[in-house]
Amino acid sequence: RGGGFLSNVLKRVGHGRASSVAIVSSSSGVGGAAESPVPAPYADLVEILLKVVKNLSAMTGAPEAGGGAAAGAGAGDGDSKEPQALRRLEEAGAIPALVPLLDGPMGERAKNHILPCMFNLCRINKRRQTQAATHGLIPHLQRLILEGSHLKQFALPIICDLAHASPTARDQLWANDGVTFYLNLLSENFWSTYALVSLAAWLVNDASRVETLLVQPANLPRLVNFFGAAASSPQANVHKPFLDMMNKSARLCRALAGSGIFVSSLVELLKTSEAFVLRSLLEMLRLLHEHHPTPRQLVLDYNLYELVRRFAADESKLLVSQGAKKLLRDFERSTLA
Repeated sequence: RGGGFLSNVLKRVGHGRASSVAIVSSSSGVGGAAESPVPAPYADLVEILLKVVKNLSAMTGAPEAGGGAAAGAGAGDGDSKEPQALRRLEEAGAIPALVPLLDGPMGERAKNHILPCMFNLCRINKRRQTQAATHGLIPHLQRLILEGSHLKQFALPIICDLAHASPTARDQLWANDGVTFYLNLLSENFWSTYALVSLAAWLVNDASRVETLLVQPANLPRLVNFFGAAASSPQANVHKPFLDMMNKSARLCRALAGSGIFVSSLVELLKTSEAFVLRSLLEMLRLLHEHHPTPRQLVLDYNLYELVRRFAADESKLLVSQGAKKLLRDFERSTLA
């Protein structure tokens, strides 16, 4: 199959994944299957290949670039053939064929079709997410996001999903400074919480590597400041990923316990949050108290005993009250120590 029409196109354009795209085209009915050499000049070859990429994008049900990621998520939902088409494209080698095209001479033009295609191929499919990461998609995603490209709407959900995909995908993220990249995404208005959830998932699965970076002096303030901003916007619901990270990493707990900004923000959230959030916040406070170098001083500095005592006395929120009573016992032990 590698000697077909599209194989020759790819070889002439200068990419090493020629056979894969030739297989994609013949398996999916996209483009011609002629076995003769390509007589067209270089510019014509690029046009032919662009048409192939565009057709592949259409087969996945991907939206036009600029149509919005939300539109992409629903594209093709009414077409029962879409999952089958995605599976056939995967089996034909679409991902290893398309990713290298982003580096080539037609990359700037092809990316408008390749990124929506990748978005749908990778959506809710950890195997294809891992395959895309392995074949070098991550640097392209990072570049599009950093440049503020209109295609970042497709790049952001893919790169956030990779932390959840597999150890192999996380290794590829690590190789591309993914922890720092996620920390930088905490300044993205819409995607900040997704980036935090990705960081938490990664730390839970690979604590020793990830925590080492998170507690560095250049990085910890990014987490702390993000949590501080959430204190004034409780609807952000960042308590769950922070609790997940703190449960997994004693080292991160100690670092956060030493941050006055973090502790003050947590105390403020405790004063304003709903019951379902309070349980998580009280557990976070318990972990800070457990790992603080001088827990008695922590209780005194922030008047924590009185704050937690009020939660313990409110029997209308039974689970919150039970958690608060347990925390009070911890306070008493540290005070007597």
